[in-house]
Amino acid sequence: DHVLSDPTMEHVLFAGDLSYADGYNPRWDTWGRMMEDFTASHAIMSCPGNHESTYRHENFVAFQNRFRMPYKESGGTEG
Repeated sequence: DHVLSDPTMEHVLFAGDLSYADGYNPRWDTWGRMMEDFTASHAIMSCPGNHESTYRHENFVAFQNRFRMPYKESGGTEG
């Protein structure tokens, strides 16, 4: 709650291992509902951690479908 009440907070970088879903998509959904008030009012950018990328061959699928990053705008080739 203290982050939500800070009027100077404009954006946040999530540095990986967001939900610890480990391939279990309902856990991603629970995490999304828990973070909804915050993410609705703040710009966020997230970096994948090992739990989003390599755990049981998840290969970023759930992460990429939930967190669209501005790769085209930055000149990147993948999102």
